[in-house]
Amino acid sequence: MKTIIYILSLGLGFINTIIGQEYIDTKKLIDSYNKPGFNYLKQGNYDSAEYYLLKTLELQEASLGKFHSKTASTHVNLSVIYRNLNNFQKALKHLNIAENYFSEHDPNSEFLGYIYNNKGNVYYSFSDFSEAELYYNYCLDFFSTHMPLNTDVFVKPYINLFNILITQDRIEEAISFLNELGFVANNPRLDYYKHLFLAEAYSRMSKLELALIETNTAKDIYDKCLYPNSPLHMLYNFRVASINVKLGNYDIALQYLLNNLEITNNTESTSFEKLYQTYLLIGNIHYLKGNYNNCIAWLSTTINKLSDINNNSDAAYNILNERAYNRDIIDFFKLYADAARKLYNETNNINDLKLSLENYSRSIEYLKVFRLHMRNPESIHLESQKRITIIHEAVDVASKLFNITANHEYLEKAFQYAENMKAFSLYSEIKGGEAMHFSGLPPEVKNNEINLTRKIEAYTELIYEEKSKIKPNEEVLRNYNNSFFKLKDNYNSLIDSIERNYPRYFELKYKPNFITLKEAQEKLKKNECIVEYVLSDSILTTFIIDKKQIKVLTQKIEPEFHENCFAYYKLLQNQDFSKNVRETYREYVTLGQMFYEVLVKPVLDVTDSREITFVPDGAIMYLPFDSFITADVDKEYINYRDLPYLIHDLSVGYSHSSTLLFSERIRTKSPHAKVLAFAPEYENLLDDDVPLVWNRQSNPDFLMPLPGAKREVEYISKTMPSEVFMDYEATESNFKQYASDYKVLHLAMHTIMDDENPMFSKLAFARDFSDTTQDHNLFTYEIYNMKLNAEMVVLSSCSSGYGKMQKGEGMMSMARGFIYAGCPSIVMTLWQVSDQSSAELMSGFYNYLKKGRNKKRALREAKIDYITSSDKLKANPYFWSAFMIVGNNSPLHSRSAGFYLAVIITGLTLLILLFTYKKQIRKIFKSNKQIVS
Repeated sequence: MKTIIYILSLGLGFINTIIGQEYIDTKKLIDSYNKPGFNYLKQGNYDSAEYYLLKTLELQEASLGKFHSKTASTHVNLSVIYRNLNNFQKALKHLNIAENYFSEHDPNSEFLGYIYNNKGNVYYSFSDFSEAELYYNYCLDFFSTHMPLNTDVFVKPYINLFNILITQDRIEEAISFLNELGFVANNPRLDYYKHLFLAEAYSRMSKLELALIETNTAKDIYDKCLYPNSPLHMLYNFRVASINVKLGNYDIALQYLLNNLEITNNTESTSFEKLYQTYLLIGNIHYLKGNYNNCIAWLSTTINKLSDINNNSDAAYNILNERAYNRDIIDFFKLYADAARKLYNETNNINDLKLSLENYSRSIEYLKVFRLHMRNPESIHLESQKRITIIHEAVDVASKLFNITANHEYLEKAFQYAENMKAFSLYSEIKGGEAMHFSGLPPEVKNNEINLTRKIEAYTELIYEEKSKIKPNEEVLRNYNNSFFKLKDNYNSLIDSIERNYPRYFELKYKPNFITLKEAQEKLKKNECIVEYVLSDSILTTFIIDKKQIKVLTQKIEPEFHENCFAYYKLLQNQDFSKNVRETYREYVTLGQMFYEVLVKPVLDVTDSREITFVPDGAIMYLPFDSFITADVDKEYINYRDLPYLIHDLSVGYSHSSTLLFSERIRTKSPHAKVLAFAPEYENLLDDDVPLVWNRQSNPDFLMPLPGAKREVEYISKTMPSEVFMDYEATESNFKQYASDYKVLHLAMHTIMDDENPMFSKLAFARDFSDTTQDHNLFTYEIYNMKLNAEMVVLSSCSSGYGKMQKGEGMMSMARGFIYAGCPSIVMTLWQVSDQSSAELMSGFYNYLKKGRNKKRALREAKIDYITSSDKLKANPYFWSAFMIVGNNSPLHSRSAGFYLAVIITGLTLLILLFTYKKQIRKIFKSNKQIVS
């Protein structure tokens, strides 16, 4: 027996020795790939690093398993490679895998902090700065909570946050942030970055002497503590060159930039971002010196180093699946186009103008790709605002080519650029929402998305409310922010997974089809017309589309035109009927005539149509067109009732874009053919039911009653089949429960606008003190997350259409939220309206809708009735021109089959009666003739 045990123990020992040896051999093999892979990664040799680390990952998954700390660490390293190779889809994929492991098995690991920082880097790479900032801040919070103040760990997220603030031109905030970091002096690398970022901040403030002082300080730190000719030195060279460009010292700037290229040639380690920016700035120096041919030659050579570019107009979409692109490419193509455009002004050679348009087109294609991939709406709006000049210049060049060649291809391109600019984020958000619900995703995936969205929405509101307090609780805010971040991170991971695994979703979301000129023309009715504007600083381009023709007009705009738009809006919005009445009248008539001459008369010279949908742009969005004055009048005699308003000549409607005007919205159900109307009661402080703690002082949202709103919905209920919630039944809960079931939504209530945070503007419903789930305020962001089936929403509330102006996106108003939620037609107001005049106008509006008028005509006739029945003062446009129709214009009540059958029967009856009558006449005539004979 002992012998057997001895033999077995020898055998087991031998087996263990073999296993141990195999483990050692495997570990050595893994190390033989991992070490060179990691070294190549540090050097910036990403192709070699990718090869070795993929082999490392393959061996680790085979021997250690997919869920192991070392395997997860390799995923993090691979993500760094793919981010630097601009392959963002793969970068996020590897980061999500690593994050899942560490979150479950080692939630205190510093690797989680690196993962959050690297995710921020990915979002930063395609300009989603708001999302990147979220990750960088959480990375710092994570390190602060889980680790000692180790400056080496904190360096990267701090550098990244510096960069985010500077890139978004939040200069004062950036300087304050930099100066608060007292410990950076202990870390030469971080201190070096601090002074270079301060130099950038002062440079953007045009404090160039201070900027140069900061660069000198950074150079001293670099010379004492850092390695010569490293990628860090490229940042210094680039910053000094940028400052010298602003000073006009182009030759000095070139020397610093050429030094960067020399560093790149002499070392395997490269800062690709600074390299690309170096190339771009050299091209810009040629441009600023007026050497447009040199600029074009330089750019045509260096663009190929950014990406493989071909002449395929869909090239940008072809790389979407990999997200393999660098955001500098947008600026490369824009500069190329600008140089060719300037060259055309010198040579008058049409080929230069064509070259300019070709490169504007490429820049716009890549801009579209970036905006489609952004997760945060604020990032989309910021990018649209920053790049708006690309669209304006492209429209101008395409219009010039059309006028020179009469080739409609250029006219179509100009229109497509305009459509690409207008309400881009809204249309792409709509397509993304439809992709989520109508691309065949499994129910569990859709439910997960809905649940995450609702939780994110809840924490968004909690954070907003806590921050709105006079003394916010920092601990509470930290907890809210932590929960919010984890939800957002889970949501982003879910979307990444959906995009990789469900091609139909990807196709629906990332290929939005903007309407063409021909398609828009075909969809118009006989008497209809679309007028779409593109407004730059000095040029107004106007597209006119009716059933007979398509025209484009270009006119120069005076510098004060934009300010006049705001002045006109403020004049109508802030009427003071007790003083300066005559001056107000004169200014109103003068501006009203000017806007008619510039915006409308050139259109009416071209088209016979009198039903026009205007697609405004920029400051034009503030203008109620039907209040314009169409003829000269006596400016001294005040008579608002008899003024020649444009409303007497035209039926006016509006749209965010021609694409949105005609886009078919997918409904989740067929709604009731009824109106769902709300008119809340706002608290009377003397009521016994109102808690004593709730009073005007303790609640900033105290609202005065709106008796006219109740009369309004009472009349509507008598005019059309309606479900009415009034007084304390007009709650947020009831609206959310029933809104998706009705054809028309009518909301007669207060709106509380937040211009700084437009997504937090809100509709104020009746307060239900027994409801602990709703707060009686329906925020704009909540509307975005609703699924509505209504054909029309009437926001008979104060300033429902007014919002913060975002260049390239239009007003960020509450009305946009309802359009996103599925409503193709919105009636809204531009300013705070009188509830009495509102009740009169809405009564007339619904009366005409009942008679079968389309929406524009119904509102127009209601306004005309109001004007003609008012006295000379109450006919003031302040009372009636705030209401406007946005979107679909179809009649709410189309004629039913029964109506047409009744018409036919009536017609046949009349014909029979007429025939019988004629027959009787003939008999009488014949008998009379016989008597006479």
